[in-house]
This record gives sequence, C-alpha cells and structure tokens, in this order.
Amino acid sequence: MEVAVRNSGSTSLQLFNAYHERTAVQHQTLAKDLKGKEYGPVAVATVSLKGKLYYTALWEKTGANGWLLSSSLDGTKYQRWLETTAGSNQHLVYVNAYRHDNRAMFSAIVRSGVSTKYAARHELTVAAFQAEFHDWTGKGLRMQVVTGYRS
Repeated sequence: MEVAVRNSGSTSLQLFNAYHERTAVQHQTLAKDLKGKEYGPVAVATVSLKGKLYYTALWEKTGANGWLLSSSLDGTKYQRWLETTAGSNQHLVYVNAYRHDNRAMFSAIVRSGVSTKYAARHELTVAAFQAEFHDWTGKGLRMQVVTGYRS
C-alpha cells in the first residue's frame, strides 16, 4: 500500500509503502520490487507464529539504494553481518529481535551515508545495557535503536 505524506509547512510529498503479515517468500519478492522502485526499508518486524515467520515492513521512497536488509539472522550471524557491513561503511539504522525455533533472531537494516561513529551491542543484561549506555553517551553518541528480547 503506497501512502503520500506532506509534512506541515512543506510543499513536497514523501512516499511510503507498507505491508504486513507476509510470508518469507512474499517479503523477499516485495523487498526486491520496492528496491527496484527506489524505496528503502525503514522498519521490518518479524513474528514467529506456530513455527512460521511473518513480516511487517515500512518502506520510504529514498531515490537511492545504499542499504542492506537481513531478516533472519541469529546472534552470531548478526554480529558478523554488522562487522562486515561496518567495514563497507554501512551502519545500523534499525534492528528488531524475535524468537523463532527457541532462538533469538534479528531483522536489521544498514545504510551507507549515515554517521560513521556508532556502536551496536546485543545479548546484554540490564546492568550491562546501562553501563554501555553511559559509556557511549559519554563519548557523544546518542541512542537510536533498541529492541528487547528473551535470549
């Protein structure tokens, strides 16, 4: 579903596209189609229901495709993926965690052309999260994305 939004005081329209409750195959097909139409993902939530994955996503018409999306990463693959994309100057802009097959899994979006100074952590206790928050905000970074999950 495509939606046009006009911000207050602006004359230009921003285009968005969204879908929900899609299977993995439908999600991949829609992602490929939207990328071809110069949309970039803003958020992708994954839900595991009765052993099957379903996807809900919001896309924004960006005119550029400097992003990567991965919707089914376990903790180890997520960490490797972030390290690899950071090495290509692509940085995390969104993460969502979910449980599937009794494991913590992640959907994540990275983009190029965003701040090169960032930190990403996962599998933190409450105390470790608080310590990381104080450490990184003390270094001038601000929190952009948080997702909670049971590991």
